[in-house]
Amino acid sequence: MTPTVDVCNLALAHIGQAATISAVDPPEGSVYAELCAHMYPLAMGVLLEAHPWSFATVTEQLTPLVETRPGWLACYAEPAACLRIWNLSDTPDGEPIDYERQAGNPSPVLICTNTAQAFVRYTRASPVPQVLPPLFKNALAYQLASLIVGAIVKGDTGAKAAQEMLKLALHARNLAAESDANQNRQSVPPHVPVWIAGRT
Repeated sequence: MTPTVDVCNLALAHIGQAATISAVDPPEGSVYAELCAHMYPLAMGVLLEAHPWSFATVTEQLTPLVETRPGWLACYAEPAACLRIWNLSDTPDGEPIDYERQAGNPSPVLICTNTAQAFVRYTRASPVPQVLPPLFKNALAYQLASLIVGAIVKGDTGAKAAQEMLKLALHARNLAAESDANQNRQSVPPHVPVWIAGRT
């Protein structure tokens, strides 16, 4: 089975469904597969927007456009796969600078700013399923479960189950985000003043 199918089956298990599916792209034909295929992109998008996940975040130089916007010196094309921008600067690892996203013509979305070159750090909309860490997969499964449980469990019971799944999704997301952030930290040796170092 694919990683995507594994997440869908985990979501079904979270809501107490013994049934499993074997394909979602395209759906195998079952009601569960159809639900998962329909809601999976939304669940993934919601989770990706919540944190700059290392496996889905990239930095690249933007392509300048001839289009202009009042109040801004330059316009750039937003990357097609961009889900959320985390930083815009005039160097690959520079300090944040002001920008504004606007509707473009013919470009779908413009990034307007006041620098002659721009680098953007953003989250890709569709990361490769094979690289998703286990904690992220679990959070994604709970997020998906919160979206599909109401269609499987009817009435007030389904609504309550959706709320419970959403709470569990938030908790699982926080654990996954903390783990992801910890893996990205660089170890910096503690600073030892010269007068102390001289005693050793």
